[in-house]
Amino acid sequence: LLGITSSWLIMDELHITSIAVHPKHQKKGLGKLLIQDLIKRSKSLQINLIHLEVKDTNKKAIAFYTSMGFKVVGNRSNFYKDESDALIFTKQLKKNQTKNA
Repeated sequence: LLGITSSWLIMDELHITSIAVHPKHQKKGLGKLLIQDLIKRSKSLQINLIHLEVKDTNKKAIAFYTSMGFKVVGNRSNFYKDESDALIFTKQLKKNQTKNA
């Protein structure tokens, strides 16, 4: 096993609960491939938003998710046992469409 992702599909939103790449195989583009595949599958399922959380001290993950087009939209204070905050990231796949009446 080189990499894995898990997520929840809730209506038209995907919540990524975990993404991991084996330490010996990091920095080879596998994480990017996993996220790109989730995005592709999400679009085919007509998902509007993808959400995830990351520890605010995990600078590599923050840089990675930002490079993949995710934006910080919130913060959960003292979320982790070590009292670190969780940053909430979202990637919008579809633009909100307004219907004319």
